[in-house]
Amino acid sequence: MIYLMRHGHEDEGFIGGWSDTHLTQKGVNESVNAGNFIVNKGLVINKILSSNITRAKETARIINSKLNVPLEITKLLNEQDKGIINGIPLQMAEEYYSEFINTEDIYKRFPEGESLSDFYNRILYYYHDILKEDNTLLVTHSGVINMIYYILTNTKLGYNKKGFNVTHSSIHEYDPTLKKIKRIY
Repeated sequence: MIYLMRHGHEDEGFIGGWSDTHLTQKGVNESVNAGNFIVNKGLVINKILSSNITRAKETARIINSKLNVPLEITKLLNEQDKGIINGIPLQMAEEYYSEFINTEDIYKRFPEGESLSDFYNRILYYYHDILKEDNTLLVTHSGVINMIYYILTNTKLGYNKKGFNVTHSSIHEYDPTLKKIKRIY
């Protein structure tokens, strides 16, 4: 099995993307609880791969404090690059960049960043590398996990991701034999 985990809560007053926001205390607590779930369920994890974005690395380190397995940081698991909007206050983004924040156009590219289609294609290109090692926990972002759901379920790409149920510190189990993914925490 391969496990995909979204990082814990960060300061949601800012645009995430490739910004280096830190976990809040709530996010730290969520990550500790997720680590306890992994240990208590006896999930076999031999390695952790983490996005190189701060909130994911912090989550991965908290989880690894319970597992003590090799931890590798990789850009392959990075969230959608929102370009010049990365890290700016959400209110400012909505005021000055609403055409990018509130779009249904999957080809509309963030200035100096990626469109949803670019992001999907980046994840699709590395898909087999990302999901190749059994007994691995991937600590990443909602966008990456959503793109993997789109790929595995052959769902048309769009901005409506509610059905995938990717929330802070959620854990999703991918069975490479069956090519099935489901949320387990």
